[in-house]
Amino acid sequence: MKDGVKKAAGALLAILALAILWGCDKVKEDKTKEDNDNKDDTDMTGKDNGTADSLSVSGRWGDTYGDTILEFDGDTMRVIWHEYKEVYKVKERQDGIYKVIENNGSNGTGFGVMSRLTINDDGTLTAYEEILDAEGHRYIFVPEEQLADAKAVKDFSEDLPKTIESTDIKTFSLSMHYHNVEGLGSGHYSWTVEKQEDGTYTSEFDGSGDSYIIIQDKQTVGQDFIDGLVKLIQDEKLAEKNGMFYSTRKDDVYNSLYVTFASREKLYIRAGSEALDHWCVDTDKFFDYALSIVPEEYFNR
Repeated sequence: MKDGVKKAAGALLAILALAILWGCDKVKEDKTKEDNDNKDDTDMTGKDNGTADSLSVSGRWGDTYGDTILEFDGDTMRVIWHEYKEVYKVKERQDGIYKVIENNGSNGTGFGVMSRLTINDDGTLTAYEEILDAEGHRYIFVPEEQLADAKAVKDFSEDLPKTIESTDIKTFSLSMHYHNVEGLGSGHYSWTVEKQEDGTYTSEFDGSGDSYIIIQDKQTVGQDFIDGLVKLIQDEKLAEKNGMFYSTRKDDVYNSLYVTFASREKLYIRAGSEALDHWCVDTDKFFDYALSIVPEEYFNR
């Protein structure tokens, strides 16, 4: 009986010893993980690679494409949109060729629905709206004192010929970033017509919402349809508006019409997202013509 008690006690002591050893190893493992986590903001030289204490931006910044304001104060960033306000602790670090500003908290690198900020060579801060399966808002922030000029509509028009002699269309493209089409609804729409090598034409009309397809129709069209398109271009006197391009930035092309002819003449009209008052194409007339050959099954679904 005594031998049995001794053996049981010995086994218990062995188990306790193993537990103590496992606990020590676990502490070491957790400490190692903590040390590695603390190295996230350190480069291979051991130097700080961007922390909350080394922000290169300060003050108030405004979104050139919206109403969001950023306020930087040390390692704190406030995101303000109308009555909404959120405060974040932030850090700056090098990520490849760009510097970025990230959330220094535990909920990812972004700020609510807004992604982390990229610091660009042109002095802007850019981000995008993070929406699943969707093209969200594009943020371009500039210092508040530059905001009025950044939002001002500018004339980037080209001096292109104001007459078009040819009626032989090679390509036609009309793209609207956001438009409401009767029977289809609102979304991004584009209509393209292209002359093929065999002399026939294809007409393709596409439309999509944030994360769904509204319409995809592609078909071969005859010369009568092309003649009608040429007449519509002439009736709308689009050649007189050739080269017009108003926008806040050259890279902001919200709506565009582009036509090329066999004569190498071209027709080019554009407008940025903040310059839609300057859009001079009657989009509905052209889309109505494009949709006149589209099957009824697409409408009012």
